[in-house]
Amino acid sequence: MALSIQTWCRASASANEPIISATVGCFREYNYYTADTQAVVSASGYFNGGVAYGKLSPDIVTGDYVSVYSSTDGTLLKYRLTNTAGVVTSLLAPAGNTVMSSTTLTAVQFIAGYAAPIVVLPAPGANFMYTNVRMAVRLVYGTAQFAVGGATGLQYGVTANLGGTLVTATTAGAAIAALTANSAWSVVAATVAPVALATAVNAGIYLSNNTAAFTTGTGATLQVVVLADLVYTA
Repeated sequence: MALSIQTWCRASASANEPIISATVGCFREYNYYTADTQAVVSASGYFNGGVAYGKLSPDIVTGDYVSVYSSTDGTLLKYRLTNTAGVVTSLLAPAGNTVMSSTTLTAVQFIAGYAAPIVVLPAPGANFMYTNVRMAVRLVYGTAQFAVGGATGLQYGVTANLGGTLVTATTAGAAIAALTANSAWSVVAATVAPVALATAVNAGIYLSNNTAAFTTGTGATLQVVVLADLVYTA
């Protein structure tokens, strides 16, 4: 898919506007709504100035920001934009500060996360990594409680069954399976022992659980809010 100009809007105004030939004046901010995933949005060239991209690159200067809501991912993320001769690239922003995502899952999607971990923060880009990752979950109960599943948490990368490098503590599967009403819980950041640089740098954050997939949970939805610090490592 490609950017749609119909869901792009300016969110800021300034008496000292940047100009396209150089970054002069205050940065500008934009909002954007899309059915594209954040992985698609963050790819180089998504906001370029060709016809397929809505001719946005003449309006964007290096240092501008855009907040992107993906209806497919259910996430709201903020990007810092660069414009190099009309090629617009995106990095999660702001580096060194907190980024946040909010992902809404059905019971079926949550159950599938055992074998196919669910991305809650996309890969942040070369030389960037997430640290101090934490999570809050809001469960809207359906008609049957979850059962069977193992401990749930967040990890670097997409290794199945929560087999990757953990970045949070875990919540016991039995505690989740015991819930019979609307509920909430939180998970704090875990200390990450020294790992290969490639494990953490430019690695997305994924939700999964160990031991076994959950079952039932009929009709439930889960809102998974993730906070993390984004740091530059080069």
